[in-house]
Amino acid sequence: MGASHDSRTRSPGPGMTAAHRARMALRHLIQTGLDPTPEHYAMAWRAVGGEHEPSPSSESLQAQADRARKLASELSQILRSLCDSIEVSLPQESWLSGQIGAIRAALCDEGNRHALSAVRVLIQGALPAQREIGLERQQALSALRELLPDVIAQISRLGSQSETFGGRLATHLETLGQASSIEAIALGLRQLTEDARQMEQAVGEAGHRLSASAHEARALESEIARLERELALTSERLLTDHLTHAANRAGLEQAFDRAARRLIETPCALSIALIDVDDFKKVNDALGHAAGDAALRHLADLLRRQVRSQDTVARHGGEEFVVLMPDLQAEQASSLLVRVQRELTREVYLHGGNRIFITFSAGVTQIQPAESLEQVLRRADEGMYRSKRAGKNCVTVS
Repeated sequence: MGASHDSRTRSPGPGMTAAHRARMALRHLIQTGLDPTPEHYAMAWRAVGGEHEPSPSSESLQAQADRARKLASELSQILRSLCDSIEVSLPQESWLSGQIGAIRAALCDEGNRHALSAVRVLIQGALPAQREIGLERQQALSALRELLPDVIAQISRLGSQSETFGGRLATHLETLGQASSIEAIALGLRQLTEDARQMEQAVGEAGHRLSASAHEARALESEIARLERELALTSERLLTDHLTHAANRAGLEQAFDRAARRLIETPCALSIALIDVDDFKKVNDALGHAAGDAALRHLADLLRRQVRSQDTVARHGGEEFVVLMPDLQAEQASSLLVRVQRELTREVYLHGGNRIFITFSAGVTQIQPAESLEQVLRRADEGMYRSKRAGKNCVTVS
């Protein structure tokens, strides 16, 4: 990966100007997170193919870096405001929440170009399916709108026929009331029967037409619901870790934002745990990465089964997981994780005939209103490291 990237940045072409090379060097500084010192700039200059050492002033470098950082900050703010605007304008489009959550999670680390690039790739990958589904949904809605005038016309026609029949019925009743012979009564009854038969036929035909229209409308409604579910699933993938099927960082951000808002609005408890698999490197080294990945999937599945339905299990990266637990005090959350640890020791995981014993160390902390995810994760991380120092396979409240 590193070699291919170097080969791209070291082939700028013979016609590159010094100014263009300087911009590339500055971009390299920002992407690698290095401070804009003369020494770092010289390294970046060489990284983009510069042969002679540049001699820009420290002040000039700092000014350029500051301008770049301000621009990046403004773009981040624009993206956040755009996400807010979309949520306010289209609150019913729940499938958008996946993409918005992924963008916000990537923006939390403004210097992480790779996180932004990853969410860009995910959204671009989902775009063709969203475009196709959106078009089909619009076509289904258009067909529904075209169906409504026909239904209204059928009902109106039936109403008109009913009104005509009502008038004729009154006439027949008046005629029968004035009839002076059996023949006149029989004629009136025959006319009344014929009109009633015609009315019955009209009602039956209208009923069939309305039933067909209702069936078509239900089919269209069902298709729209199916398309919306498919679109929601497409966007939900942006919130899910592809290996463990737990929530990813974006999914965790979204769940945390919901829980944090509720914590401010309603007096309740909210706890979070940071879990780290013990001696995970030994599993990878002894059995290979496939066994390590399988062990992580096993742990994620067990966590989802053992925690409550309202809890969120998220992969935090590598062999770390986060569990968000609404309505639990820190001590209660700790007890829940201890039960998970016991269950984990009972369910010995087998991979290719090898028994893999999985344990984890965890730190638990209770979240206070208005705290950020980064704040509470740092506190939980401190508890997790205390668990490691205490001998592993334990839970510490911090």
